[in-house]
Amino acid sequence: MNAARRIIPRDELMPAMRREQTTDQQSRCRAIIELDGYTYRCGRADHEGIHDAFASHVDQGAVRW
Repeated sequence: MNAARRIIPRDELMPAMRREQTTDQQSRCRAIIELDGYTYRCGRADHEGIHDAFASHVDQGAVRW
């Protein structure tokens, strides 16, 4: 199954969808994704199956997968 990619600017996420990046290295998710030649690392602690890169993609959108 191929899902359509959606890159959304982080400031446009609904408040319920916003998560903060963890500063605790022990609890940080280790997932990574390759997207358009860039490597993004998840920075969430409580990812609940959703990963956030906390870095802007080349089109200034937030990378969430």
